[in-house]
Amino acid sequence: MSDLRFPRDILMDILSRLPAKSLGKLKLVSKYWLSLISSADFIKFHHHRALFDTNTNHSRVFIMSTFSMHSVNYESPSCYEGIDDDDAKAIISLNDPLQKESVGEKELGSCYGLIFFVCFNDCILLWNPTTQTNRLIPDPLTTGSSFYGLGYDFSIDDYKMVRGSRSISSWNSR
Repeated sequence: MSDLRFPRDILMDILSRLPAKSLGKLKLVSKYWLSLISSADFIKFHHHRALFDTNTNHSRVFIMSTFSMHSVNYESPSCYEGIDDDDAKAIISLNDPLQKESVGEKELGSCYGLIFFVCFNDCILLWNPTTQTNRLIPDPLTTGSSFYGLGYDFSIDDYKMVRGSRSISSWNSR
């Protein structure tokens, strides 16, 4: 059976209109689709289109408690009045990226849909809740208290994680 291929730009345009979860399933269609959907160019194109799509709901906030994680549509009436059948998508339960090891995790921030955590055991996790993928980031040994940040550097087209620390020392001027 021959492999029917649309021109790359047409296929990118069509696929970029789909939600990320659907794209994850479409990676199984062929090696070509896997390569296209996984490419940095497509990911940027898809993200840019989603940001400026007026039909897309950008009114979600991430909520984390000790036992669960949720994404909440704060423009939905059911967000304030309780969930009903008509708008059950106001609150979506998310899979915990660290499973049972996540006790004590703390969200540090987010950037372009990626969420950044640090756990009590000092592991650092970068998580994409849409694709359910995560990456553990090695944390160098530190002394004193640490603070973290996550951002996107357009000049090199990549994410940057920043960690700073300060040590508290006392000295006497006698």
